[in-house]
Amino acid sequence: MHLRNMMAFLPEKSRPKDTEIVEQCGKEPEMANDFTIDPEDTYYDIAIRQYLKKYSFLIYDYIGKYIDNEMSSRKL
Repeated sequence: MHLRNMMAFLPEKSRPKDTEIVEQCGKEPEMANDFTIDPEDTYYDIAIRQYLKKYSFLIYDYIGKYIDNEMSSRKL
């Protein structure tokens, strides 16, 4: 939620496209519907941690690029 809020504050042209998010991070993991498949949500926990790791790097990269562009445009 925190990362999505950070992305929402970026201007539309400075946000990653949905296709790029899926390409870089994969599809967002879903919880198992059947309790017997993953009783302690172990597989889901591992999958969501890997997804968030990739997603956070992508969002922080776009935020860094935006800040760099804003700072360089103000110096000129």
